[in-house]
Amino acid sequence: MGFIKWTAEIKELLGADTLTGLQRASSDYVCAAGCGKPGHAKREKSSIIVFVGEGMAVPTIQLAHGKCADPQIVNVGESPVPAGDDGDEVSSLAVLWAGGDGPIAGLIIDHTPTMTFINGSTTTDDPWVQALLLRNWKLIKDPVQGCPLVPDWYVQIDATGGGQVVDASGLILLDRLPNPTSEWIQAATDRAMVRVYAGDIRMDKSKPSEAVVSAIKAGRVAAAYLAVRS
Repeated sequence: MGFIKWTAEIKELLGADTLTGLQRASSDYVCAAGCGKPGHAKREKSSIIVFVGEGMAVPTIQLAHGKCADPQIVNVGESPVPAGDDGDEVSSLAVLWAGGDGPIAGLIIDHTPTMTFINGSTTTDDPWVQALLLRNWKLIKDPVQGCPLVPDWYVQIDATGGGQVVDASGLILLDRLPNPTSEWIQAATDRAMVRVYAGDIRMDKSKPSEAVVSAIKAGRVAAAYLAVRS
């Protein structure tokens, strides 16, 4: 038995495979229940806390000391996270890739994880990316690797060129498109879809093109084609 605990409701939400992976993983963390002290998932009882709520496209997973909180699903606004916590950091970039029959509109969504799980093989597992994979996105290991068209996600583009990335229920993955050019909008509308890379890309540490390739090769990126809606 491992030290990370969850409830039946959490298992139903996240899936057995995700929880098994987290159970095998080891990671230091800062307690999400508000004590603010370090925790050690490999050697002390720890509880999974899953944050859900309006405006969240995927659940956010954090850990707490077992003595500070029981495993639970928490609605945003009722969370035990300290008020000073700014939450996840997300940045984005609109790009055009060359295609055999014309340019392909792309989006890079760079999500800085609040917590990762590091296993013995030095592979880092990002719960945010794992949640996308549960929604039929694909983990890619090569920049030219194919990815699926995910039917329940959309890139919405309005008449002024603004927009957002949402799922069919209205949950927001990206609340504002990153100043797309007219060429980008044309490519997106011509193909009626956008190729999206999302994950811990770290664009602030190198050129975007280099950061994307490095992140893909490191297994930190989920990809999908998303349909365009006007």
